[in-house]
Amino acid sequence: MHSENPSITDYPKTALVWFKNDLRLHDNEALCQAIADFDQIIFFYGIEKSLFKKLNLGFRKACSNRFLFLKQSVLNLQKNLENLGGHLLIGVDSAAESIPELVTEYNINTIYGECEYASEELQLIDEVKTKLPNVAWNLYWGKTLYHIDDIPFTIEKIPLSSKAYRIPASKESTPRGDPLKL
Repeated sequence: MHSENPSITDYPKTALVWFKNDLRLHDNEALCQAIADFDQIIFFYGIEKSLFKKLNLGFRKACSNRFLFLKQSVLNLQKNLENLGGHLLIGVDSAAESIPELVTEYNINTIYGECEYASEELQLIDEVKTKLPNVAWNLYWGKTLYHIDDIPFTIEKIPLSSKAYRIPASKESTPRGDPLKL
């Protein structure tokens, strides 16, 4: 018997890849893992208006040049995904508003993305997670040549000079391989 209003359980399980700061397709571990784990994937980038708010200091946090660069980068990501048969949804509202709506609309049960370490980005992830207690999260480190788990420092203790970081890191760590080949 076919129902005209199928329940959400009638749809296949779907993942969401949340692009934030890392807009690369190549060597993007979160993207590679989502593709390996799911047949149906929603790609999403949310424009965070807070990036362009006026600060108490009298100027904007990011200027119009930053916005133009971000616009070009996101549109390039969208074009590259479409060339591979995907489609990037671009939210004009915060991810904190858009992602819960997408989870409901597309029956998303898993979210993939990049780990963050800065307070505002962590706060945004926590806000989204709080709204989605039944969604699995897979966040991957992708910010540096050396994986955060492989360097001989904690984030709080990373040396301020390049040389003080580079010498111990290169002696005690090896860059990880391409996630496409793992």
